[in-house]
Amino acid sequence: GLCKSVGISNETAVGLFCLKKIGEFNKEVPLYIQNSYNLLSPTVDINISEFCMATNINLQAHSPLAFGVLSGKYRNNSLPKDSRRFLYPNYFDRYYNESSKKLVTSLSKVCEFFDLDLVELSYRYLLNNPAVSEIIIGGKNIPQIDKALEYVAKGKLSSEIYDEVFHVLSNFSITAW
Repeated sequence: GLCKSVGISNETAVGLFCLKKIGEFNKEVPLYIQNSYNLLSPTVDINISEFCMATNINLQAHSPLAFGVLSGKYRNNSLPKDSRRFLYPNYFDRYYNESSKKLVTSLSKVCEFFDLDLVELSYRYLLNNPAVSEIIIGGKNIPQIDKALEYVAKGKLSSEIYDEVFHVLSNFSITAW
């Protein structure tokens, strides 16, 4: 009776199947999967979302800004001194490569056209996925968290913006890393 929920992290559909089996014996305990999910790594859209919706497993999206790459602060090879990438060199390479740089540039053009911030676009894109139950915000300070909450409170993207983002994503592989 002490367990209030059960979850897994960074898993595939096989892990979800095992989680579902656990849930069959404990129907009153909510089930969660916490996976990396962002515009540079939308693989959750392929094999996780449908399974979660069909089995009532909650999907928590972590790393919604791809370790800060989707904040735009690394554009033009910029490396802010207080950034995680500066503090932990090479740790975030999976999100910072030529393909991801091009994708961020393309997404920034969408943002300019629709008068959106890249961070706003990144958070709100995730809200368009009906399987997402929560977005894990990893702000370093209160202003970043406040801004993220403001963007999330706006809700999902309009179909016009979402379709444009989807069009941009379709010109890249399913993962930018």
